[in-house]
Amino acid sequence: MGFFDWLSRFSAAVKPGGDLIDLLKQTKKLNGTELRITPGVVPQAIVKGRLVPLTDMPLEAEACKNMCHILLTDMQRAEFDKNKKIEFVFGTKDIGRFKTNIVSAEGKVSGIFTVLNMP
Repeated sequence: MGFFDWLSRFSAAVKPGGDLIDLLKQTKKLNGTELRITPGVVPQAIVKGRLVPLTDMPLEAEACKNMCHILLTDMQRAEFDKNKKIEFVFGTKDIGRFKTNIVSAEGKVSGIFTVLNMP
């Protein structure tokens, strides 16, 4: 899969059921250090050591899974499917970089996105 194929797939998939980019932007706007997305729980940012809800609606399992899976390349997806976890750095020009941990437990996918400060 080429970069533009990935970008097109990424852009299409972050909108339905929640917008990962908006959640990451909200986290940074609040000077948060981390975004956590978990099925059945509202998206939360860690701000000054406290969990801060970013929406009123808990994430559905499928939406959470889609937001996490869309970030993975084919090779990363194979590693994730095998190990049920993966860690990598993700970023865009607009929002910056994030250390990303995606895990699958009991068939549900969750993600933690830690803000990486850039000089």
